[in-house]
Amino acid sequence: MTMRRTSQAIAMSLRGALYLASKGAMENTYPNGPGTRPVLAPVPEDVRRKYAGIRKALLTEWRTVDIEGWRLWRNALVIVRRHEDEPLSGWSEMVYEESGLRLADPCRYCRECRGRK
Repeated sequence: MTMRRTSQAIAMSLRGALYLASKGAMENTYPNGPGTRPVLAPVPEDVRRKYAGIRKALLTEWRTVDIEGWRLWRNALVIVRRHEDEPLSGWSEMVYEESGLRLADPCRYCRECRGRK
């Protein structure tokens, strides 16, 4: 018997996959080897494709474990995309300075965090 992961665990995993699958995502690279100054570079297309698959699997898993959290997050994502110049209230938005990407934070909508209000 496999144990189901919590809504919170899924949402936290989803955070990284959302960013890395997004067009415009940036990552530190080390062209001069480990221990040298990092250089920001776009996430390669093959890595983005890999994380798009992971994102899809996580969203499916989250939807089966916490449909309400998944729905709330989808609504927040639509708001973020429609109102690119306006921040969402609270800590429900992630803004990545390096790339300028704005994403709705799935952690804000997980069952465990919704219960803390």
